[in-house]
Amino acid sequence: MQDLNTYVYVTLGAGVIALCWAFMLTGVIKAANEGSERMVEIAGFIREGARAFIRAEYKILILFVGALFLILGFAINWATAVAFLTGATCSMLAGKFGMETATASNARTAFAAQESGLTSALK
Repeated sequence: MQDLNTYVYVTLGAGVIALCWAFMLTGVIKAANEGSERMVEIAGFIREGARAFIRAEYKILILFVGALFLILGFAINWATAVAFLTGATCSMLAGKFGMETATASNARTAFAAQESGLTSALK
């Protein structure tokens, strides 16, 4: 049982660190200039579509994760089920933050490339 607890804490810690890193990168990216009015408009459309995709995907994923949580809880034990649920939750949050970061960066990257060149855009 001790080994399982260690894995739960390590997994939770890794998820928290990854989420903190994603949150920090999102802040750095959002501080950059998004570009012209047209670039901002197009980025808004992309962001809206990405959010709609995440909502649709997560509606199905939540049902799957919930069902598997119950199966693991009854078939193996509840510590395993909680570990699975913790990992799935951290993974879903990382996916959401990753999508936010990616959609926030698209117009900013294009604007940086247009204004300062490829090196600036890659940063």
